Amino acid sequence: MSGVNVKFSLSHLSQRVHVLFREPYSDWTAEEILHYFRERDSITYFPVIDPFETEQNKIEKIVHDEFEFNGETQCLPPPIRWTHNPSQDTEWLILLHKFYYAVGLGVAFADTEDLRYLNKWVTLTDSWMNLVPLNFFPSDVAGRRIQNWIFAHYFFVTQEKSEDLDPDFYAKFLSSLSQQVSYLSHHLTPARNHRTLELCAIFLAGVVFPDLR
Repeated sequence: MSGVNVKFSLSHLSQRVHVLFREPYSDWTAEEILHYFRERDSITYFPVIDPFETEQNKIEKIVHDEFEFNGETQCLPPPIRWTHNPSQDTEWLILLHKFYYAVGLGVAFADTEDLRYLNKWVTLTDSWMNLVPLNFFPSDVAGRRIQNWIFAHYFFVTQEKSEDLDPDFYAKFLSSLSQQVSYLSHHLTPARNHRTLELCAIFLAGVVFPDLR
């Protein structure tokens, strides 16, 4: 499956921030953007947590590069080959791309403040942004991933306000999220449940990030 890859150069993040945000945020640095989203109190939202996919034992295994979906565990040391399915089960790879575990890592970080969970979230998210085309899976997978990225954002940025989060990564994360939402809005499933899920993801992004263009 070919498409435009979500690839970034950190040296160009200042230009991306300028294009990404509405005024006055468009002139801010990555550090100022991160500080703003940590401290703002004008937006209230909450995460929806899948209790099965975010179960603590599963999340602990992911910290050690073991991913369990549909009762099947695969070891995926970095760098993950995101477009290659190590399983015979197509749904296994789909669940990998939906990022429920990002929310689980956020929950674990909020509970413990253990940097292993923050670092794993950053490593996995950054790797996905670098390697996966926007159109790799059908739109409903993007819709679920967007939701889970925003729910993970709640724990790593909105709630915990970790000083260990890199501002350049955060700017890259917002840029990727914006691109995914834009792509999804132009490639909606024609009807039924998947379309509803995708519209919900777009709505959630608009509510949580109204500062984005």
